[in-house]
Amino acid sequence: MKIVTYNIWNDKRGWPGRLDQIHEEIRKQQADLLCLQDVPNEEHCRWISEKGGFPFYSYYKPSSTCELAILSKLPFVSTHRFGEALIGTVQVGGYTLEVMNVHLPWDSVLSRERQVMALVQENKQSRADYSLFCGDFNCVEGSSVQSFLFGKQSLYGEEAAPVWDDLAIVYRDRTGVEPKATLDLSSNPRWKGNGYQESAGTRIDWILLKETYPKPTPKLMAFGLFGTEISPVTGYCASDHYGVYAELDFENIESTL
Repeated sequence: MKIVTYNIWNDKRGWPGRLDQIHEEIRKQQADLLCLQDVPNEEHCRWISEKGGFPFYSYYKPSSTCELAILSKLPFVSTHRFGEALIGTVQVGGYTLEVMNVHLPWDSVLSRERQVMALVQENKQSRADYSLFCGDFNCVEGSSVQSFLFGKQSLYGEEAAPVWDDLAIVYRDRTGVEPKATLDLSSNPRWKGNGYQESAGTRIDWILLKETYPKPTPKLMAFGLFGTEISPVTGYCASDHYGVYAELDFENIESTL
């Protein structure tokens, strides 16, 4: 199963040609489950769903301006909204998989911490066999949110137990391939020219898998970024973020991370 998360940059720069870029990047991924952030509106969500071959989608405009969508090639068992997150459940390989899609605020550490803690506590009530936490977290490596999710610190007297595995780090530990910035400040045209040094950037778009013990864990088959190419037509990448994909094998579920 291929899972993708992508902040598609709700901005008119490069529009409407950039919308075609976004669709093409999504089409090439051939994802089974797609989490989008910064969706302009539900009309665009429906258009991407139809063009991308996703017969099922759920759209949510939370109190912030950062719209969310989950597009799926599998029928939803359920969808619901919790705080600033959109949550969908599908069935894959005989198991139920819950996906939480978020776009956390860039301008408030306190708000990011509170939202993530609330979602982790909400997820503890889930009856799904497996859980993914996807989206634009707007958090750098070593942040309080990341440390909380990894089980390295508590927040407000609570802890994330079970903890969450960052699939970029799992893939690095398996292959030696270091995770790359999803917000590329030196090469992405959205940020180029702002004086950032070569290789400047940060990895803030994540796909996390909740620790499965004592259940067996789906095998991570592939992981990477997409949307890094610059269009000669628009002069931009499809988004100011790069997309993230992960392939998990739910058929050979006896494998472990």
